[in-house]
Amino acid sequence: MTTQLYAYPGTQAQDCQFCGEFLIPKTFYQGEPVCAQCIAQKGFAIVSSTQLQPTPLLSPEDEKAILDLLSGGPATTAEVSRHLKTYRDKSLKQMCFLLQEGKVSRFGGRPGGSSWWALPGDDSKVPKLEGKCFSEQILEILGIYQCLSIEQMRLKLGKNPGNIKSVASRLEEVGKVRSYHTGPMQYFEVTKNANA
Repeated sequence: MTTQLYAYPGTQAQDCQFCGEFLIPKTFYQGEPVCAQCIAQKGFAIVSSTQLQPTPLLSPEDEKAILDLLSGGPATTAEVSRHLKTYRDKSLKQMCFLLQEGKVSRFGGRPGGSSWWALPGDDSKVPKLEGKCFSEQILEILGIYQCLSIEQMRLKLGKNPGNIKSVASRLEEVGKVRSYHTGPMQYFEVTKNANA
């Protein structure tokens, strides 16, 4: 079986992955450029870009990982991308694909807000953040999850960690939340008189 190379029209000058020659490559192997000499030496078969096979958007392993994550409760797009160790746009496309398949439900997703994903019918832990100010959003999140670190709140709210710490500290000053440190991590939780 011969190794197949993919041919793409015009790109910028790059180094060949085998010999290091700097050129404008037209052929690529596993996403990296290959020069004409290395193609001949290694006996690669060139495949036209019109014959490329599409890569599936969502592998069965990624789908299982997403559904396993959501079986533990709703998650934001940022949490899904962190769990899959991929970039956010790809995770969003994968989640929209699962939404079309009817395997997940979506909540939120307004401009400036986080999209929440859950298994169908499992929306009990999806916070109702619409129309609430930032401090109310933090109280809503902490009311559902009891105790969260600043990083966990960042993933759930999609906000800057510095802003989260500042608002949570103000809530602590007025007695609505309390904080504690475990090593370098600072956690916040709602106090009993938060609704007073």
